[in-house]
Amino acid sequence: MEDVLDSTLDLVRRLPPKDLKKNLSHLLKIRPEISEDLLQTVDQPLEVAVCPVTQKEYLLCDYNRDEDSYRSPHSNEFDPPLPGGSKPSDRLRNLEVIANEVFEVYAKQYYGEALSSCYFWDLEDTVFACCILIKKNAQSGSRGVESGGWDSIHIVEVDESESRTDPTYKITSSILLSLTTAAEGGEQTMSLCGSIADQREKRMKKSAKKDEEHVVNIGKFVEDMENRLRNTIDQVYFGKTTEVLASVHDRSASMRSGHGGARQKNAFAADLASVLRRRGGAKE
Repeated sequence: MEDVLDSTLDLVRRLPPKDLKKNLSHLLKIRPEISEDLLQTVDQPLEVAVCPVTQKEYLLCDYNRDEDSYRSPHSNEFDPPLPGGSKPSDRLRNLEVIANEVFEVYAKQYYGEALSSCYFWDLEDTVFACCILIKKNAQSGSRGVESGGWDSIHIVEVDESESRTDPTYKITSSILLSLTTAAEGGEQTMSLCGSIADQREKRMKKSAKKDEEHVVNIGKFVEDMENRLRNTIDQVYFGKTTEVLASVHDRSASMRSGHGGARQKNAFAADLASVLRRRGGAKE
């Protein structure tokens, strides 16, 4: 079972993130016995729902789901209604409300028209966790963009067991990126998609009497991780793509001008003459 799961995860990492939902559906039909483990391990593009109480949009994930219902961070109610559904303690619900307000501002400052949702839950007496979600859809027609999206998923575990004034924060961050551009007239398209993840841990100062400082520390940690991963994406994905396109453009320009073809012919002729001279010398 473990080998099957590892092989499936290895395959998923090599498939385009924009087709992840469809590919997962196919894989689960082939090996339904790994459904639960696979869905818990693989990050999927975030989906959007509307809170029936406040009419505000929010993001769906496993961390606000109980059975087949999802809890809204705005009203703290499940949709569809689920009596006895799992909800955070009063302390964490207060932090959840503050975090949603803070990250709503954060998402708009960094991404413009973007949607964010935050969820908190208890783990142990001195440990709790939260999930910070951000979704940005690319605007069609902007700079040749046809479609695309950016999904940030940050899972933070907060451990106060050693010190309430110096807690340990452990963050696991994942970013899913997809982008499709179209040439003028829409005859040619180019797709760029991928995912990246990282995990960090550090201690941060917090006042013993100011619980909301947890949100400040988590916000700084998330911002640091997003900047780190954004720089990596810029270097790995966009940097390499730019390098390849520049190389193709230079080669095409050389071939059109005729200089590239002439250089290749001259080099081939020189190599051929050298080989013939060596063979002639051997025969003599």
